[in-house]
Amino acid sequence: MSLRERTRPNWSRAVLAALLIQPTIANADPIGVTGAGALPCAEIAKFFRQNPDQTSAMMLSWAQGYMSGLNVAGGASGRDVRDLASMKTKDEEWEIRNYCDQHPMSDLATAVMQLYISLPTANLPDLK
Repeated sequence: MSLRERTRPNWSRAVLAALLIQPTIANADPIGVTGAGALPCAEIAKFFRQNPDQTSAMMLSWAQGYMSGLNVAGGASGRDVRDLASMKTKDEEWEIRNYCDQHPMSDLATAVMQLYISLPTANLPDLK
């Protein structure tokens, strides 16, 4: 591989990165969702058509981090937590994409929340 090929920008990665760091004021959620979670479902669908592998990785990374955060906050406050291991990653992706296909005006955070509340509750280990 030549030096020029190694240093040529990867435009699909640059565009995806720009989308992830864009200001989300227009799509700001009143509870403070930012980043990929604030993206409208219609945009997620468009990105899947253009670059499915990177969009899937971005979406699932955000989704799993968000659901993990919900579990940490829920566990710390004594609320129910969800069994995040109860569904395979490919099935999580399908559920999120299916929700977004049916609700294009919604956002990724809402799609992920719908997935989260559909998961079975889990018992936290006793750490005492």
